[in-house]
Amino acid sequence: MRTYRFYCKIFLFILITGLGAVHCNLTGYNDLAEPVNQFSQFGEDSWTFLRTYQNETGNGVELMTFSSLEFPMGDCTRMTLVADDQEIFTQFTAGTYSLDDDLITLTFDIEYELLTKKIPNPLTVPGTIKRELSPPRSSRYVWEHDEADSLIMLNDKTFLRMDGVFDRVFDPSESPESSRFTRFLKMILLNNLGVITRIPGFSGSDQLQYINKNTEFDGLLNGSMTFSVSVSSDLSTTTSDFVFREHMDLAGLTINGQFSSRVNLNESASGPMDGKLNFTAKGSSESWSGSVDYSNVYITETLPSAGTYEITIDGESQEVDFSHATPAEFDFFDILAPDGN
Repeated sequence: MRTYRFYCKIFLFILITGLGAVHCNLTGYNDLAEPVNQFSQFGEDSWTFLRTYQNETGNGVELMTFSSLEFPMGDCTRMTLVADDQEIFTQFTAGTYSLDDDLITLTFDIEYELLTKKIPNPLTVPGTIKRELSPPRSSRYVWEHDEADSLIMLNDKTFLRMDGVFDRVFDPSESPESSRFTRFLKMILLNNLGVITRIPGFSGSDQLQYINKNTEFDGLLNGSMTFSVSVSSDLSTTTSDFVFREHMDLAGLTINGQFSSRVNLNESASGPMDGKLNFTAKGSSESWSGSVDYSNVYITETLPSAGTYEITIDGESQEVDFSHATPAEFDFFDILAPDGN
C-alpha cells in the first residue's frame, strides 16, 4: 500500500515542478500511457495571448490560442488556472471561434479539469477529469485588436500576445535584471501546467499505468512527436525521465532537453533531480535562448524541498530558489496588471 501511495505522489510532484506534456482529442481519451492525437492543426500562424486576473479564489492566469488571426473563423483553445497557498486549479477547453464584425463567438465542446492540492493522501486526488460539453458552451465578446501593442481586448479582459509577453519577461527595460530569471522559470511552469492538464488520469491513481512504459506525445502547435515520458521502478527507487524534442505549446517558446527525478521509497519518497531543458523564446523583434538546470533541486515526499534551479539566459546565469515553483508564487502581475474576474 505504501508503494501504491508513493506512485500517486510522484505524479502530483510532477505537476508542481512543471513536468510532462500531452494533449487532447475530440473523440475522448486513448488508453492510458498511450499517445493522444492532436485535436487541431495549429501551425506557425497561430497566436497565443495571456492575461492575469484576481478573484475571490486566488491569483489567475488565462491563455487564449487561436489557430490563425485570419478571420472569420478557426480553432481555438482556452486555459485558465487559479492558485492560492494550497492548490492550483487548471481548466483547459477546446473548440472554435467565429468573428462577425467586432463580435467574436467562442464555442467549446470539450473540457479538461485538474485540481492539485497539498494534501496528506494523494489517493483522494481524482486526476484529470474530461467532459464532453453537450450542448457546446458558447460565449460572445466584443473583439478589439491593437496590433501595435500586441493586445486583444475581449470586453473588459486585456490579453497580451506571447511575443509581447516575452518582451516584458526578458527585456531589461521592461523587466528588472534580478527578476527575469524567476519570470522565465514561471513561463516554463505555465507551459507545462497546460500540457499536463491534458494527460488522462494525471495525478490520480490511474497514473500508475504509466510505470515501466516509454510513451510519446504530440505537441499542440507544431503537430510533431515532441515529448516522451519514461517511468521505471525497482524495490527502492523510482526514476522518471522526461524528454522534450522541439516541443512548443506556447507560441514562440521551443523546448529541448531531458531531466530526471530519482526518489528512494525508503526515505520518505525523497531524492535528487537531474538534467537540463534548453529553450528559445521569440519576442516581437528579437529572440532569447538559454536553459533551466534541475540538478540542484532536491525533493522530499515528491515535492521540491530544497535547492535552486539554475536559469541561463543569453549566457548569463542565476540561481532561482525552489520556492518559486509553489502555487502562491504563480502569477505574472509584474508583467501585466491583473484584471478583475
